[in-house]
Amino acid sequence: MARVTEETPQELAQHATDWDRVSWWKLEATAFRAHPEVQLALARLAPREAWSSLVPDRPAFVQPLLAFAQIASLVIPAVAAFASLRAVLVEGDQLDLAVAGTAMGVAALIALFGVLSQRGRPESVHPRTMRTIGIVHLISALAVAVVAVQALLDDRLLGAWGIAGVLVDLALGAFLTIRHRRMPTDENRDNIERAGAGLNRRIDALPPAAAAATLTTIGEAVDILASRGLISATDAARARRAPLGLLAATMTDAPAGRQ
Repeated sequence: MARVTEETPQELAQHATDWDRVSWWKLEATAFRAHPEVQLALARLAPREAWSSLVPDRPAFVQPLLAFAQIASLVIPAVAAFASLRAVLVEGDQLDLAVAGTAMGVAALIALFGVLSQRGRPESVHPRTMRTIGIVHLISALAVAVVAVQALLDDRLLGAWGIAGVLVDLALGAFLTIRHRRMPTDENRDNIERAGAGLNRRIDALPPAAAAATLTTIGEAVDILASRGLISATDAARARRAPLGLLAATMTDAPAGRQ
């Protein structure tokens, strides 16, 4: 299914030729087009086939860029650690800590940016992923610090100021590892609960007028669907009783936020 179009919920209901469980998610996504944060919160609860309809449009390069940055934040410190270990312990060469430290400092900043960008969306933070990132940074930084000490003792250390970047990476790795040291016993349930809590926060943050207008718009779309025979009178009544933000979850019996 395509991304959310410029159709209003009423137009979507008027132009539909059939109606299924994914259609409810698309209708709700269309109703919240002016509130992309709510759309994203809904997407975390929606089935996979409805996900593309719930993600607000963004430039095509954004998602690949974010993915590349996340991969880089993992690969860079690991490569820096491997190169440092090889130079000192395998080849017996000098260690240019300026290069390794700069690389690790950049990787730490990339990871830190990712952490800070999720502060307003804690439901999007996966504990296992964050702990993995922390462990990679922590182990890599510790490895470089150890070989840097060895190189210093052997008078084979260059660019000692690079230790600053290593220490930054070490601190970030320790922080993430400790903060996410406890894993939920049921990760699937935890993901659903965090997504539901995130949706509740977004709905509560809507101005009353916007919330009322959205409910009215959805109600009008439901009336159109019922009048066209695409949904039963029972389903129409059930949809009208659904709390704001829980239309699709109610009509598809999906787990969601407050009931």
